[in-house]
Amino acid sequence: GSEMCIRDSLCLRERQEVAPTLGESLHINHPVVDLSAIWGVQPFVEPSNAAELQRHNGFDYFLKVPAVPVVATSAGRLMMAEVFIRPQDGNGQLNIAWIMPTGEVSSYSLEPSAGPADSAKAAEQVALARRMLDELTVSIGETIQSGQTLTTLYAQDDWAHVHWSIKTSDGMPEQFVCPATYMSAKSQQELEPLLQK
Repeated sequence: GSEMCIRDSLCLRERQEVAPTLGESLHINHPVVDLSAIWGVQPFVEPSNAAELQRHNGFDYFLKVPAVPVVATSAGRLMMAEVFIRPQDGNGQLNIAWIMPTGEVSSYSLEPSAGPADSAKAAEQVALARRMLDELTVSIGETIQSGQTLTTLYAQDDWAHVHWSIKTSDGMPEQFVCPATYMSAKSQQELEPLLQK
């Protein structure tokens, strides 16, 4: 049906993966409640895709507002929250991860921008990432409710985004799953007009 067509455009991959059977306990929503604050969504691209697109292990929700509250896409227990400074360019972001009741790991990289930045812009990103960590509403080991506000993403520019990925477990090797696999048909349809082709 039309639902599969939407999922095919959200999850670019060679094979159709079988959707995991989910307990009622797992309800996945968007990381941003107000989708009118988002100008685009970049889809999940698995490494071996026919179009040879660059691999992308999750969804990016790009902001068109200066700041937006970021909420948990599912329930879980916070396992990590840290300011990450990319070694290649000094860009700063806040990384958050929680383990879901069913064992999967959901994670966000909250990025004030994307792409090249001079040292002043990179330093501001690190400062924004520290501010987002300071404003985090949960501590490591604490329980998170689905839809709970975790922090605010502060944008430097239109490339600010929430990068959201889901791994099958906390183990190695890392196996990423397309987030749409866990979304309701309604949530998937809400993303369709935002999809960046």
